[in-house]
Amino acid sequence: MTPDSMAIGRAFVHTTDVDDAQQALSKCYLPMRLRPASRRPTIDTRLDTIELGRATVGTIRFGADMRIRTESATNFHVDIPVSGRCVSKTSAADEVVTQPGTAQVFMPGVEADLRWTADTRQFCVMLDRVAVESHLAALLSRDLSRPLVFATIMDLRSSGGITWTRVLMLIDHEMRRATGLLGHALTRRTLEGLLIEGLLTGQHHNYSEELDRPRGEASSSPIRRAID
Repeated sequence: MTPDSMAIGRAFVHTTDVDDAQQALSKCYLPMRLRPASRRPTIDTRLDTIELGRATVGTIRFGADMRIRTESATNFHVDIPVSGRCVSKTSAADEVVTQPGTAQVFMPGVEADLRWTADTRQFCVMLDRVAVESHLAALLSRDLSRPLVFATIMDLRSSGGITWTRVLMLIDHEMRRATGLLGHALTRRTLEGLLIEGLLTGQHHNYSEELDRPRGEASSSPIRRAID
């Protein structure tokens, strides 16, 4: 296994060992177990992540058919397939199939059972629950009266999905530069805010109607301006 990157908030792991991959993913995201579909798999795990304050963004691939079983999440997670196909089942929802063009949002408090095909590569985003709910409360100018619940499927071809994907593409581009925007703490905090607000304004949830009434368009325009 290659050593973790020494850059602040960065982790890069390349390993052919299942236990090493499981340990790295559990450290970056949440406790999980990996089970290759084959008894003698040839895996080629590549994990590249960065912490943006209270958000973690990374790309993951295994190079082999893989089953992933997570413990109960404490934060919001979004899986965005770049290639391949993922079938997932959580303790709170029916089975879901995602592939390029669709993403899945996972709620805090649920376990997940996922199956990735060998050609699957995904963006995996983790957003701190308290940070997301606090941001929503600020947009609404009031405390939340019930837990925030997002729709499970995100259509990446929708206006909100396209905007959110552009933020991820920017982060992915800057992660590949030795000296880039992500080296600055202020930029990392700005991108964290764009991810959180982009999800709140672009993905349907149980507060969407209330959020859209007073300031739906106003809240999304700064994100589009920042990306432009």
